[in-house]
Amino acid sequence: RIHNINNNIEGHKNFISCRLNSKLVNVLIDTGCAKSCCSSSFIFQRLKIPQSAIKKAPFHHLLSADGKLIKALGSVILNINLNGVQLQYDFIILEDLSFNVIFGMDLLTDVQAKLNFHDNSLSIYDDLTSIPLVRNYDRTSLLLLDEDVIIPPRTEALLNARVHNKFINVISLIDSYQPLKNRLVLSAAAVIHP
Repeated sequence: RIHNINNNIEGHKNFISCRLNSKLVNVLIDTGCAKSCCSSSFIFQRLKIPQSAIKKAPFHHLLSADGKLIKALGSVILNINLNGVQLQYDFIILEDLSFNVIFGMDLLTDVQAKLNFHDNSLSIYDDLTSIPLVRNYDRTSLLLLDEDVIIPPRTEALLNARVHNKFINVISLIDSYQPLKNRLVLSAAAVIHP
């Protein structure tokens, strides 16, 4: 497996939340990575992409940040939705990768990405849209949905959610999910008493 020297990488806001083939995913933004890539387990198990959709990789191995060779299993074109901006991009599938997906310099250059560390955001295509930078795992998530939900514009929905085990029998405040901010989506806040 690939391990980053900075073992606290998940504590930093260097991920964005976006949709890949309609699945919500936290993606690592890595300006030190030349090619955008994804893990084989993410492609075959989470996205359930068949082997027949995989193309031959343009090379056999990639070099990791710590100098190790990583086997390239092929490449695949994925549909990306970045705050409503849709595109397709070719990702290298790697055998052992610590993260599901990495946006490397190839993709970041093609979408004209700008990182803004003042407001923790990534903007693309000459500021067409801005996406908040988030932590990989939001350890403060209180409610969990069992499935993805699409709510049509100008409607509202009541969703069934379950409370994370960590928050059972704890008075908690529910606030908007960070990636939804600046998306013209309103979400209710509530105080939950056990």
